[in-house]
Amino acid sequence: MNDGEGTSPSGIEAHVESADFEIGNGDQFQFIHRILPDVSFFGSTDPTPAVSFLLKPRNFLGSGFGTSDTSTITATKTVDVQEFTEQAFVRIRSRQMAFRVESSGTNIAWKLGASRIDLRPDGQR
Repeated sequence: MNDGEGTSPSGIEAHVESADFEIGNGDQFQFIHRILPDVSFFGSTDPTPAVSFLLKPRNFLGSGFGTSDTSTITATKTVDVQEFTEQAFVRIRSRQMAFRVESSGTNIAWKLGASRIDLRPDGQR
């Protein structure tokens, strides 16, 4: 929630990050179009608590997180999720993907549940 150091409270940088996931053996691209977040903010005293979901694409094993083939997709896609966010629409394509949930605000407590990511196969290379 907050760092107890000093006279004024400051937020703690908290995050949870997944391992890379892929479709099949990684020979197909995947297209993610929607996130269904499951985050509880019980215990938060901030009036509008929020976390960020980051989708991190990777096109080849061992490579860094890079940009997608389409010009509208950047290296990572960030979606802000608040207490009553039911779904968030995104457009991102890659062979492998990792997702990260993070926050750094003050007075925010959160617990990650079973969030869902809608994806579909999107061709081979």
